[in-house]
Amino acid sequence: MVPKQIQIVSNRPHTGQDGLLPEVIGKVFSVTYYEPHTKEVSIYSKAYEGVISLNEKEYTVVR
Repeated sequence: MVPKQIQIVSNRPHTGQDGLLPEVIGKVFSVTYYEPHTKEVSIYSKAYEGVISLNEKEYTVVR
């Protein structure tokens, strides 16, 4: 199943960032890209003015 929306559950994304802004933790985002082999998702965040990539342990599927 390809997720359409996810909720961030981790404040330590594997992208090398020190942590996420509180504005994005626990929020629901539309998925802009999904990699089925790794189950990695990418979302766009206005707070970051850019894309955040998350592995499957860092989000839950909302829809």
